[in-house]
Amino acid sequence: GTLMSLTVTRSWIQEWNPEARMLRLTVAFDSSYPTGGESVDVLLYLFDSAGNYLTEGWPSGDGTTQFQVTLPSRGTYYIGVSAYPNYYFDPNTPGSGYNSGGHGDYRLDVRLDNRFVDLRRIEVQAVFKIRAEVQKAFRENCIALGFQEINTPCILESASEGGTDLFEVNYFGRKAFLAQSPQLYKQLAVLGGMDKVFMVTPVWRAEKHNTVQHLNEVTQMDVELGFADDNDALDSLEKVFLGILSSVDRNCQKELELLKSPLAVPGKIGRHSYSDLVDLLNANGERLAWGEDFGKEQEEKLCRLAGEEAFFVTGWPAAARAFYSMQNADGKTCKAYDLVFRGLEMASGAQRIHDVELLEKALRSRNLNPDAFKGY
Repeated sequence: GTLMSLTVTRSWIQEWNPEARMLRLTVAFDSSYPTGGESVDVLLYLFDSAGNYLTEGWPSGDGTTQFQVTLPSRGTYYIGVSAYPNYYFDPNTPGSGYNSGGHGDYRLDVRLDNRFVDLRRIEVQAVFKIRAEVQKAFRENCIALGFQEINTPCILESASEGGTDLFEVNYFGRKAFLAQSPQLYKQLAVLGGMDKVFMVTPVWRAEKHNTVQHLNEVTQMDVELGFADDNDALDSLEKVFLGILSSVDRNCQKELELLKSPLAVPGKIGRHSYSDLVDLLNANGERLAWGEDFGKEQEEKLCRLAGEEAFFVTGWPAAARAFYSMQNADGKTCKAYDLVFRGLEMASGAQRIHDVELLEKALRSRNLNPDAFKGY
C-alpha cells in the first residue's frame, strides 16, 4: 500500500531532567491522524543530528505520542514519522494478530504477511546486520587459516547423507533432490587436492517439526580438512568461532544492545567429554543413560553447571554418531564433537574413517550392507 501523509502540528517538552539528561517529549498530529482503530500503523523515531537512531514511540489514541530518552549530549534532534496502512492491530481484539507482551509484539504469521513493513523495524534489521557480520567473519577467519572457498551443487541425483528427510524436485522429467548437506562434495574437493575448503550454502531437510529448533531451509557454514585429526578440527573450529564472536562484538554493538543480547567473548572454549557431562547432569538431578543425546533443556543446564557460554562436547558414543566417525581406542566412543553456545548446538563434526576395512566394519555393526555404500 501507499504511505499515508501525516503532519506534526506541535511538540512540547513534558519533562526534562538536566542531571540525568532524560527528556520526555510529546508530539501531536493534525486531523489526518487516524483514530478509532483504523487499519494503519504509525511509528515515530527520534534521531540525533548525525542521523543515529535513539528511540521510537507509539502514538496513543488521541493523536499524540510520547518519547522518553536519555540524550547523549546537547544538540539538535529530529523526529521521523512513518505511517502504513493495513498494519494496525488492536491488542484488545482477539485474533487481531497481536500477542500479549508489549506494543509491536505481533504474531509471526502477521509479521510475514506484512513483511515489507516488518523489515523496517530496527530490531529486524539488527538481526540481518548480525547475520551478515557472522558470514563475513566466517569467510575472513577461514581464509586467514589457509582455507579455500568453494561452491557445491544444491540439486542432487541422490541423498547426500541418507535417510528420508529429502525434498524431491522434478528435474526436467527426472527425479532429483535438494541438498541436505554439501558433505560428499567437500570430501571430494579434499580428495582432489584442495586440503582445506569451506563454503556458505543453503541446505534443506524435509523434517516435519514445528519448533524453533528445526528449520526446513538453513544457511550452513561448512569446513573440511585433509590430513588432520579431530583435535586439528577442534583447533580450527575454536579459532573461527571465537573470531566470529569477536567481529560481531566489535562491529555490531548497537544491534546487540537493541536486541538486549550482550556478548562476552571467551578467551578459549573448554572441552568436555560426553561421559563427564552425563555424570555432571546426573549429579544434578537428571536421569540420563549413557548413549542418549542431550536435549535442549539439558544443553542449557550444562551451560549453567559448567559456567561457560561456549564449550565442546567430545568423545561421543560411537553408536550415537554417523557410521563414518573414527572410533577411539576404547571401541565405544568416537572422534566426534559438538560445539554448544548458550544452550544451543552451533556446530558438529568428526574425524572420518579413512580405512576401507574399518569403514566396512562400522557399516556391518549397524546392520548396513557395505555394497550399498560402494560409491561412498
